[in-house]
Amino acid sequence: MNASKRKFTDVLQIFLPSLWACIIDLFMTVNGQSDDYWSGNLSAAKEGNELINYFMINSPYGIFIFTLIWIITFLSIGYFLPDRILQVFALFIMISHTYGAASWMF
Repeated sequence: MNASKRKFTDVLQIFLPSLWACIIDLFMTVNGQSDDYWSGNLSAAKEGNELINYFMINSPYGIFIFTLIWIITFLSIGYFLPDRILQVFALFIMISHTYGAASWMF
């Protein structure tokens, strides 16, 4: 489908596995934080991604704000990409977040 004739629901459908992987990654990251972090010691944040870690050490809501911005960003970018690149981009995001979520299990 031509990107100019694409509906936003088409993009959501393509990104659905990526969205689930992102949400599961968020859940695993939040669940993996220590009680010390949630009691106010934000420097106790445990996150491998330096950008997200920066948000987490500055606010307990940082990871939620960043995740919302990230989802809006990748959906917006995906809306304008040609089909083949959109599919590769969605696959890359899904694999990245699956790896991020799985890293909490070890």
